[in-house]
Amino acid sequence: MRIKVIYNNGKSEYFNTYKDISNKENAKHIIFPDGLQKLDLCHNKIISLENVTFPDTLQKLYLEHNKIISLENVTFPDTLQELSLSYNKIISIENVTFPDTLQKLGLAFNKIISIENITFPDTLQILCLNFNNIRSIENTFPDTLQELYLVRNQIKSLENVVFSDILQKLYLTFNNIRSIDNITFPDTLQELHLDCNRIRSFENITFPDTLQ
Repeated sequence: MRIKVIYNNGKSEYFNTYKDISNKENAKHIIFPDGLQKLDLCHNKIISLENVTFPDTLQKLYLEHNKIISLENVTFPDTLQELSLSYNKIISIENVTFPDTLQKLGLAFNKIISIENITFPDTLQILCLNFNNIRSIENTFPDTLQELYLVRNQIKSLENVVFSDILQKLYLTFNNIRSIDNITFPDTLQELHLDCNRIRSFENITFPDTLQ
């Protein structure tokens, strides 16, 4: 794979791997080859994606184990189906536009505090937010969501949460949930993990017959 880097002074240079350019702080633009469908940039020292132009054919993008702090002003291609940003330093995903084609989104092991008012794409099937600092999930998830992972956060309540009608897996292990009273779980739910919380009551709740 040939990667072109254009510097602030206008000069350009080609590299064979992204690892060779991960420390090029004066890079103005990074241009990947046309037709690229899968890009793995894991285990680098990437801080920002603002100068990156992703090919409009990209379907899978892996960015785990970097040092990304923010996703503001980042444009993801409209063809993207899988995006993994786990093991970074992301604090917020507000004002981030995820492509409408996205099916799988990984944001585990970051520093995200809130997902309120976040609009996830209607095509999303798997959302992983394990090991963050999320305190509340009072929002509506996409109707297409089948798996939701929220292990090791600081969630205290499930009130006002609207789960997808086709949700199959829900992981809420190691949170601060005290009650699940009056919570409605979808009839399609197969796995429900609520261990290691602070639950004291189960009033007015019906567990779906699909639970395994």
